[in-house]
Amino acid sequence: MWYHSYHHIVIDGTGLSLIARRVAEIYNARVAGVEPSDPEFGSLRELVSEDESYRDSDNYSTDRDYWAKRLVDIPEAVRFAGKLEVSSDSVIRRTNYLVATETKTLRDLAERCGAHYPALLVAAAIILLHRTTGELDIVIGLPVAARFSAKLRKIPGMVSNVVPLRIPVHPGMSVAELVNIVAREIGEAVWHQRYRGENIARDLRLKGGLDHLFGLNLNFAGFDYDFDFAGNGISVHNVSIGRVDDASFVIHNGSDLSGTRIDLLANGNVHDAQSVTDHHERFMRLVRAFASTVDPDMRVGAIDLLGEDERHRVLVEWNAPDPDAVAEDMTVPELFARQVERVPDAVAVVCGDRSLTYAELDRESNRLARVLISRGVGPETVVAVALPRSADLIVALLGVLKAGGAYLPIDPGYPADRVAFMLADAAPILGVSLDEDCGVLEHPGLPVLTIGTPQTIRLLTGYDDAPVVDADRIRPLHPLNTAYVIYTSGSTGVPKGVIATHVGAGNLAGNQIRCLGVGVGSRVLQFASVGFDAAFWELTMALGSGAALILQEQRVLTGEGLAALVAEFGITHATLTPTVLGTVPRGELLSVTHLVVAAEACSVELVAAWATDRTMVNAYGPTELTVCATMSGPLSEASVGAGVPIGGPLSGVRVYVLGAALDPVPVGVAGELYVSGAGVARGIWGVRG
Repeated sequence: MWYHSYHHIVIDGTGLSLIARRVAEIYNARVAGVEPSDPEFGSLRELVSEDESYRDSDNYSTDRDYWAKRLVDIPEAVRFAGKLEVSSDSVIRRTNYLVATETKTLRDLAERCGAHYPALLVAAAIILLHRTTGELDIVIGLPVAARFSAKLRKIPGMVSNVVPLRIPVHPGMSVAELVNIVAREIGEAVWHQRYRGENIARDLRLKGGLDHLFGLNLNFAGFDYDFDFAGNGISVHNVSIGRVDDASFVIHNGSDLSGTRIDLLANGNVHDAQSVTDHHERFMRLVRAFASTVDPDMRVGAIDLLGEDERHRVLVEWNAPDPDAVAEDMTVPELFARQVERVPDAVAVVCGDRSLTYAELDRESNRLARVLISRGVGPETVVAVALPRSADLIVALLGVLKAGGAYLPIDPGYPADRVAFMLADAAPILGVSLDEDCGVLEHPGLPVLTIGTPQTIRLLTGYDDAPVVDADRIRPLHPLNTAYVIYTSGSTGVPKGVIATHVGAGNLAGNQIRCLGVGVGSRVLQFASVGFDAAFWELTMALGSGAALILQEQRVLTGEGLAALVAEFGITHATLTPTVLGTVPRGELLSVTHLVVAAEACSVELVAAWATDRTMVNAYGPTELTVCATMSGPLSEASVGAGVPIGGPLSGVRVYVLGAALDPVPVGVAGELYVSGAGVARGIWGVRG
């Protein structure tokens, strides 16, 4: 065994192979009993002279101009880890091999693409980065020998350089297109390879040097070790390449007979062992796909990066249904009717000094539903409801749903222009409000039913309070009918009315009962504004389980005021945003047994402060679903690590993280979250398709 250890500032790979070959020559001569021949090495003085001549030449200016133009508007460095850390001596290494037949097939594929073998492997690395980050403009580092002349190729010193390769890529591009782009970029980069990477970084004013330009290196270690020691063949093992900024693939090119060794070296300060293994396995899987199933015309976005185990995990295991869940398609009125039958005398709604049992709430909402039906409300008609937090609000929402209509929730405090837009877009046939708030619903041609006036009270007493059935409605109510229309904030453009059907309500209530232990005797805080879908989450949690829904007329409730309300009414179940939870003094909320955080990213610090002595979960759901798509298990400071998870899908819901080509991304890779199953919105109000 012969071990070499050098600092890279002294020598590069080519220089090292020159020294090793010279030692072998001396060894073989001594074994043969002859004097070794004189070395053919050039001197370090010649190396410096060559460099000075280059810097004084037109080639230097030409190379500098090339890199300045090629790297204009350079994108942010693309990294596996997604973050920049200080380079580290702690290096994680993974190694695997392509057998000779695979190597030959890859060389043949490269030839069919009109390129060379290294271009194919660089293209594979670009695809891996593209598919794991979604980036379309990718820069990687390419170590080069930078020995243009025969004289430089005989000097054992440090000449090598690292130059950037900037490659455009998109899912619809064919493999052949990408390989040809890579081959062209390599050709141009090699032609201008003498211009130092350090100079490129300075020219671009990159304070951190080249590690701010790219994360991944692809190093082709094809050094000349084709010699022996007195007839004994040699095997070269690269133990270390020194510090690593992010990650580096090292390709040890062999002949077609010996195959190809592929190492992945990664910064241990950034990557954990499993992530390095995953990236290396994906690269090997990708390259082997090139060797077996990929033809030059295959699209980049169509290449499968997932192994069978990983595919089963993300598609099956992580979306496995709860064996205790019973999927039922029912309407919200049917869901509520079950609780009326089960616990008619249990308290359903509390607001201030007023409370209603399930039976009382049922009767009041039945009367209102019949009034609404008499005014044309039925399935696929919209009723605008502009009421403050109150028992009347809950009566109104249930009344609309029992009539078969869809409610359009409008917070009376909304800006007038937003209300006007919603009314014009949703085109409700009727409005419901308090007398003092009826101006909120002022809109051409929109009649308004004012709640609480003597006239309306007399009107309601004239209607039957018996359960409303399909025979009473304009047409039968089906779970696929619209339950409510919620408008988005419009932060990404014009607000859009999301059509939520009844389908997801039963599934949502079932998940809340199983996961949050809500039921008769529980007290659910109605915290969210009625204009947000979170209000439906709270409504369903209470009225779908036999619990009591606790409302507070005050619109803005935070901090000590929120804590006082929770204590006064013995709230057991609360759903809060992390921002609001952060305003509550620690040590409060003693009655809350189940705390849900949602709508914003939750910090580890909040979990540490509030997860003790209660069940705390993190929930996530877009407006385009019946409120909730995923929910974590019980959180604790010990379980969350560096970040708080959004958990897995609710029973009846499936979630997938997909890439740009709408295929599942590997575990740990960023993508877009797609949701299917019970409760997915039917669409956008007024938009076909």
